[in-house]
Amino acid sequence: MYVDATLSREPHDLAVIGRAYVEPADCATAAARRSVIEYRGTIRIMEPGDYQVRIFDAEGNGTPHLIESSVVKVSL
Repeated sequence: MYVDATLSREPHDLAVIGRAYVEPADCATAAARRSVIEYRGTIRIMEPGDYQVRIFDAEGNGTPHLIESSVVKVSL
């Protein structure tokens, strides 16, 4: 299994899409996929203000599903 994540940036709106891929030989792993995968990242250049942050999860190239949404405030 391997994991990939992308970031979509719009003014004051961020969307992170995490995708987990399972190799065909690891089909037994697919059933265990529902375990927690921790994503961590840093966005270093942000203007001050409020941002909508949405986190999506998808299996391979499947349709992403929203798993968390929050508003965060960036200060100077």
